[in-house]
Amino acid sequence: MTIDFDPDKHEYRVDGKLVPSVTQLCRFLNYDTATEARPWLRDAAADRGTRVHAYTAALDYGEVLDDGEIDEDCRPYVEAYQRFLRDLQPEWLGVERIVASTFSFNSMPVTGMYPFAGTVDRFGLIDGKPVVLDIKTGARINHAYCAAQLFFYSWALAEWDDSDDEVIWPKPLVLQLKKDGLYTLYDMSDMPGDIAESCFYLHTALSKKGKQI
Repeated sequence: MTIDFDPDKHEYRVDGKLVPSVTQLCRFLNYDTATEARPWLRDAAADRGTRVHAYTAALDYGEVLDDGEIDEDCRPYVEAYQRFLRDLQPEWLGVERIVASTFSFNSMPVTGMYPFAGTVDRFGLIDGKPVVLDIKTGARINHAYCAAQLFFYSWALAEWDDSDDEVIWPKPLVLQLKKDGLYTLYDMSDMPGDIAESCFYLHTALSKKGKQI
């Protein structure tokens, strides 16, 4: 399986075929009337989040960031991530890793194959146990959206693992970095997996009808 990503169009192709992204599949859960009413705030927050993700990835790749290299509006979020690294000491196996799945859910009333792809923020080990982690910088956490995202990433990672051992699904975690330099770590294990399956079904059904939402 080959995966290609066009960052300008934010499009993924698996074996040359255009496939939906995890973000597309979860879009049904990601509507916020507060931010939609003030798109400039949404865009500014998204831009800051992109830069924070770049800084945290640089840290995980072993780069040393001087104070002057970090944008002032990103500094507390980066400090929160550094605090998380000191506290939990994760062993990352993947940082900003592109993953994909070529199988549909067996329980879905959808025929045929329907692959998807996405970029998982982190996966690896914390306290020796497998985890998949999504980094958020927003003031509020959309638990349903995050749980669906992490379910899709876990599904793709399980397919990516070609070992003969029994597949162990990673613990789904959301790391919220805050503007006060602190963080909160959320465990999404208790969120129902059918949230993601519902997104998958809706996307597939609408795609067959040629509709977009």
